[in-house]
Amino acid sequence: ATGKGLDQMISAAFDARGDSLLTTSFDQAARMWNARTGEPVGLPLRQEEKVECGAISPDGLSVVTAATDGTARLWDVKTAREVAGQVTLGDPQLPGSHLGPVVSKAQFDKIQRLIQTGIDEGARLVAGGPGRAEGFNRGYYVRPTVFADVTNQMTIAREEVFGPVLVMIPFADEDEAVRIANDTPYGLAAYVQSQDLDRARRVARQLRAGSVHLNGAGQDYGSPFGGYKQSGNGREWGEWGLHDFLEVKVINGFAA
Repeated sequence: ATGKGLDQMISAAFDARGDSLLTTSFDQAARMWNARTGEPVGLPLRQEEKVECGAISPDGLSVVTAATDGTARLWDVKTAREVAGQVTLGDPQLPGSHLGPVVSKAQFDKIQRLIQTGIDEGARLVAGGPGRAEGFNRGYYVRPTVFADVTNQMTIAREEVFGPVLVMIPFADEDEAVRIANDTPYGLAAYVQSQDLDRARRVARQLRAGSVHLNGAGQDYGSPFGGYKQSGNGREWGEWGLHDFLEVKVINGFAA
């Protein structure tokens, strides 16, 4: 990606590859739009002590879950364990609602390493774990995995898993939840769930992420998309997505 006439570079590369492209863009004096994901964070804000619905993301998710004693609340963990146990794995080419394998052996090995690291660093394994999913003797099928009582300093909270691994981090109050959610070098997306929409909006304004999804709302593809911090620079989609492809020119004396 070098040569004369290079004005703009777009990439979703991570870590060293993304850094190399950024260096190239600087050398070429070209603009760089780079999106890195990082582990997305979800904040379930309860109004009452009751079980709500949950899901296991195929990409992995850090959930900051309410507690006052430094541990994840029992009903949150119970719900997460039950949901993980209900996930069906299968061939993605077949019809139906099920989770397929990850894309490659390299990704499978990375996820296995992170799961084992979570265990080694003291996170509480409540579902799944290392190894290929039961019932499969081939294919890169990962066991839907849930960790509870994770701290934000653990590797599984800091690194993007990109696999069906749920990380549950306890917090004491709303301010601490926001601090934990923002304590990351990434900031592409965040998720807030609450029965109090005003509260969800208040929390969303404080999150350092390019996109915040309230109560499961999807992305509006006419809105700008991009991240904060190491999750990239620039935006795509919508009117903002065109700005990076434009240059401002001033022609002095044009009307003379």
